[in-house]
Amino acid sequence: MYAMDRPRCVLTVGSSGRFDGVYHAHWEWSRFEIDVPGRWWRRQVYCDLVSDTVRWPTEILRATEGGRTSYAKFAIAIDADVIERGNFGHRGTLRWRLAVRRWVDVQPLR
Repeated sequence: MYAMDRPRCVLTVGSSGRFDGVYHAHWEWSRFEIDVPGRWWRRQVYCDLVSDTVRWPTEILRATEGGRTSYAKFAIAIDADVIERGNFGHRGTLRWRLAVRRWVDVQPLR
């Protein structure tokens, strides 16, 4: 298969799976960054995580307690459903919304 025949993004609304990436717990611009195959290279996609039915991990909740000064990074793995595509979050920079079904692994970075 040639590079230009590959799908541009592996995310589709209604799909489910395990996603590995970096979660930035930031007071203004929280985001989940995952790598997806691009046309000729891998690229990062910014996602918004929604965890209504499953509690957020205590490590992430503690990191966001500082209000406007809080910032922490976590390597995370989640089982999630892709529920929406659009422009979300700070200035519309988050392209996908994922509903977390299970937090598989959460490791602080830095």
